[in-house]
Amino acid sequence: MRTPEVDMPIGIEAHFGGSPQPVARELADTVAEFLRGRLYSARRASLAVSGGSTPVPFFQALSRKELDWGRVDILLVDERWVEEADGASNTRLVKEHLLQNGAAAAQFFSLKQAGDSPEEGLGAAKLALTELIRPLDVLVLGMGNDGHTASLFPDAPSCSRHGS
Repeated sequence: MRTPEVDMPIGIEAHFGGSPQPVARELADTVAEFLRGRLYSARRASLAVSGGSTPVPFFQALSRKELDWGRVDILLVDERWVEEADGASNTRLVKEHLLQNGAAAAQFFSLKQAGDSPEEGLGAAKLALTELIRPLDVLVLGMGNDGHTASLFPDAPSCSRHGS
């Protein structure tokens, strides 16, 4: 079944484009407008995003939007347990493509903390996230070609120890 044939739940709209760039710009416009509205009525706004290569055009477009970025909190919904210098690091991806231009002023909450394993870094990650105002305002989840969303893999017998 192709995506356009899927019946979307009430309140969910599907948007399609001929290439990633126009879709990324449209999503960046929508997210920026929502964050602007939230900042009008709240002290801070939050944005949670997925990693991987797919959101790069969206990150780049969003980073150029006029917002009070100093009042925006950004975090990943998924991360690989690798050092930030590793090309597979989603933290690195966000820093290189989203936390640029005006968005460099945003506060970034990293899930990857010191430790050789996620278990070792869990306490520090939880502590870092205590400053995050909840509930989240905007959550952008991506879907991989294999059907995974935010490192949740359908029909997987178990999760990878080091995430995806």
